[in-house]
Amino acid sequence: MGLSISKRLVNLMGGDVWVKSRYGEGSTFYFTCIVRLATTELSLIMPQLKPYKGHHVLFIDKSRTQAGIADMLRMLELVPIVVHSVDQAPMPDPLPGRNGITYDVILVDSMETALQLRTLDDFKYIPIVLLCPVIQVSLKSTLDLGITSYMTTPCLPIDLGNGMIPALEGRAAPSVSENSKSFTLLLAEDNVVNQKLAVKILEKYHHTVEVVENGLQALDAVRKKRYDVILMDVQMPVMVCITTVASYLILLTSF
Repeated sequence: MGLSISKRLVNLMGGDVWVKSRYGEGSTFYFTCIVRLATTELSLIMPQLKPYKGHHVLFIDKSRTQAGIADMLRMLELVPIVVHSVDQAPMPDPLPGRNGITYDVILVDSMETALQLRTLDDFKYIPIVLLCPVIQVSLKSTLDLGITSYMTTPCLPIDLGNGMIPALEGRAAPSVSENSKSFTLLLAEDNVVNQKLAVKILEKYHHTVEVVENGLQALDAVRKKRYDVILMDVQMPVMVCITTVASYLILLTSF
């Protein structure tokens, strides 16, 4: 089946595929196709990058061998923050617009660095782009770690730009009106996938999100802190939404 599909794809590209086998040694597959050289002009992708001009990108260069990446990011009109370990990385400010830094994308040169970042709450939901000379990853590991794209180095600026676009589109808010506000939100959701999706969408519009896993934790959170908005799943373990809301209303009337 796989060989039949491959042959049809190669034929569609004006080529052919064949195999040479030798008993006891194995088989070697060959194919040809007609292609044209890709353009390296940045002007082709700059319209897609324009909404993210001036956005910050954290580059954790543990190998210290990719100094040219920072210059390429500047060519893409992004602002690189280069460090050589996760410990050196300045913590992102959860509230955009203040004096702190917010990262829209993190560039890493190893899967180990990506795994380390995902253990830290401040970096848990920021999209990651993987850059390294040799890449051996599985689809599951990239999905689990939130790696939106990966590429081998050395690379061209247009290659880096094409890798950055999906990450920026998935995280950064292209523009925020002067009248918009940032809210502090409490999200009560027991499903991890739904948590990540909701946080990703809400943070894209510069809101601060705190996550709890059930209604009882939500009730404890509102006792300690005031939130602008509370988002709650209907069906949750320990304490469901309706019970939590009823308890919250009783809590309000006691003040």
